[in-house]
Amino acid sequence: MFVYKKYNQEQLNLQYNNRFHVPDFQKYIDGWESLSKDAGEMYEIIKDIAYGEGTRECMDVFPSSVPGSKVLIFIHGGYWQRFDKSLFHFVAAAFAGYSITTVIINYPLFPAANMDDIVKSCRKAADFVYADIAQWNGDPDQIYIAGHSAGGHLAAMLSANEENKSVKNFIKGVWRLQRFV
Repeated sequence: MFVYKKYNQEQLNLQYNNRFHVPDFQKYIDGWESLSKDAGEMYEIIKDIAYGEGTRECMDVFPSSVPGSKVLIFIHGGYWQRFDKSLFHFVAAAFAGYSITTVIINYPLFPAANMDDIVKSCRKAADFVYADIAQWNGDPDQIYIAGHSAGGHLAAMLSANEENKSVKNFIKGVWRLQRFV
């Protein structure tokens, strides 16, 4: 039985499995681990700050040394069911030289949580950052949100909630990609 176009459930699941489609997938994960370890040694980091009551509702903050700095909230990928914020510490290293406070969040994973729970948790994290980021030299009115893969989806979901006080500048700069190809 087809669940989408010509795919049965097993075939459709395989289409979303990046490990299947990317040769040497583990090589990339190993590289991220190495870069993240380096970032943790090179930059100040405050680990495992709770933003909620769930065991995965925590974040790591790489504070800028400059008060009132811009803030990047980064949401990790992993098909909503794997990985951890610590694998993505290398992202903070890219922004540290620009005096940007970087916050990398964890969130509950599937199947222990459903998509609604995951999105609500990320919204809770963004609200926490908005309320408390000044103590780590961040400006609550200069928060940017990005993510990798599933984290990109979750970042978009945060901008879709008009009640979320932490999201003030919705997505900008949508371009026709044909100009750049």
